[in-house]
Amino acid sequence: MGYGLLDAGKAMQMVEQPWNMLSHFGNTSSGVGKKKTLEASGVLVHIVEDVQDYTGNTWIHDGDYLADVYRIDAHIDHSIEPGFDILAYWPRHSSSTVLEAIDVNGDLRPRERVSISFCDETVCLMSGYVYMLYDIATNDPVAWLPFDVDDIGLAHFEYSILSSSLYTPVSVNEHTSSTSGIELFPNPTMDGQTLKIQAKGASKVIVNLYDAQGRYVRNVYNSKAYSGDIVVQSNISDLAPALYFYSVEIDEQRTHLRFIKQ
Repeated sequence: MGYGLLDAGKAMQMVEQPWNMLSHFGNTSSGVGKKKTLEASGVLVHIVEDVQDYTGNTWIHDGDYLADVYRIDAHIDHSIEPGFDILAYWPRHSSSTVLEAIDVNGDLRPRERVSISFCDETVCLMSGYVYMLYDIATNDPVAWLPFDVDDIGLAHFEYSILSSSLYTPVSVNEHTSSTSGIELFPNPTMDGQTLKIQAKGASKVIVNLYDAQGRYVRNVYNSKAYSGDIVVQSNISDLAPALYFYSVEIDEQRTHLRFIKQ
């Protein structure tokens, strides 16, 4: 029995909870940050299926070829939201343009495939392959797969990073503020807190409260606001001592402020 098709939109909504952030990154359409290396020449390779263009015409047939194997390495800079730690990262194969490596049996599936060798808060190192195919009988050139290695700007590498604000240590300050113009005080607290939110023009403002495991506790504020400061009072005297955080959403842009209930 099959399991059906993945609803990618719903899956991403489940991953990107208010305490998580899902970000997509990739390189530019230039040669910057990319390097080509000839790994091998005249390698026997078996193309396991026909390669077709966007109109459905076959331009490389399945079968045996000789190949020059080029590895393309990419150095891609990125940044994640301050206060967030990386939970996971993965390549986005279908959005990339280079191919996988020839397997141990000499087979090559002509499909987009990239790999990640390193990824942190600022950089991702990725690689993939490009092939020059030759006729096995005459050694005449057949075609580049998927593109001429000299057009290295065509090599696109795409990936996603899942980060979270739950696991970053809380700095205990009497007055906590964020770069998005939101202030929270006092922190830590025993009973009540004040959130001061700067509204720029007419804005929809929603403030929700979550526990340290990301479970929804309650809504604190949900209203239309106009230019100026919004002052929100939050009574948390009923909560058990622990770590909590507010998710402040202003016109669908979210900011998270963590605090300690004593």
